[in-house]
Amino acid sequence: MSRTRQHSSSLAAAAVALGLAVVSLTGCSDAGANVDVQGSEDSTEQAMTWTSLPDFLAFSVGSRDRLPFRGVRRIKQYEVDSDGLPELLEILEEVGSDGAGGYTIELLEAIELPSGTDGSLYEVAHARSVDVFWSKRDFRIQDLDLASANYTITHLPQTSTLAGIECEQVEFLRHVAPATRPGRYIVDFDPTTGFVLGWTEFDSAGAPLASSAYEAFSYRPVLSGLTLGGASFAGNSLDLNGSLDDQAGFSVLVPDLLPAGYEVYEVETFAVPVHFIQTGESFLPAGSWARIHATDGIESLSFAHAAVTSGSAGVGDDQLRVLRQGSWDYGFGRASGVPFIVAGRVSTTALRQLVESAVR
Repeated sequence: MSRTRQHSSSLAAAAVALGLAVVSLTGCSDAGANVDVQGSEDSTEQAMTWTSLPDFLAFSVGSRDRLPFRGVRRIKQYEVDSDGLPELLEILEEVGSDGAGGYTIELLEAIELPSGTDGSLYEVAHARSVDVFWSKRDFRIQDLDLASANYTITHLPQTSTLAGIECEQVEFLRHVAPATRPGRYIVDFDPTTGFVLGWTEFDSAGAPLASSAYEAFSYRPVLSGLTLGGASFAGNSLDLNGSLDDQAGFSVLVPDLLPAGYEVYEVETFAVPVHFIQTGESFLPAGSWARIHATDGIESLSFAHAAVTSGSAGVGDDQLRVLRQGSWDYGFGRASGVPFIVAGRVSTTALRQLVESAVR
């Protein structure tokens, strides 16, 4: 394994543990610090009001976290190889939750993996990525007000049936400039609970990029046989209306410049233990960290940094290295001597501006 691949794999593991980025199901490519991948950065006026949205969209916010359930779903991810040829990843997963913070996502079968993917290594990578799959991979409404401001939301006339449940279909189309990622989804909601039973993401040509659909599902689950866990680095949420620095015990670097349409919705502190993965660059040193989460209502954007110490500023090692994991870009490095990791489905330029606005 090359040094670049080793380093990319280490960063991927760190990002997964921090809950920052979706790990690519097929590998990692180094995009380089100067690559600019277009993202959804333009927002226009609010397309719909709450009164014109179906009630089950309001129910949907947080439904997966508060409802106990167990089900089997089929995940598909459509990719293009280095020669421009289409490839498909298709897997079956069993998903379970006790509705009180315990959850699991277990790989049942790897039906099809892209060429060059080692099945055994994929199983290990999948098991290590459960936290991020739960928190970041699936479609979910984080904030309905922001979602309605940043997306055209259309309640479609057709219905679907997933796992024996009749679902209402809703299209979400993000307001973006021409030639940028469209952010188009068609989502299958259980109208009685707002639970998302299926979703498909499309590219600008209308071809599917990824999809998920439950084939078996129960709200009265028997969870025996499943090992439920929680986030690897569970954070302590801070009061956004109070002094973040006082609550954290160190300076919390909150970005001033977010991509258009994004707002901070949570700030946490957490600890990286001494035994956690390290590399020669020590981009994830042990100790206290802060983690800032932002959203456009649906998509997520995260920034984490080590505790700022009195000797951090002026080290002169400012850098941002950007990697691609699936449809996410994430970067790591040091800014004013402070180690950080940042991730989101936005442009590399937006990631760089976010970091610079936090540390200046």
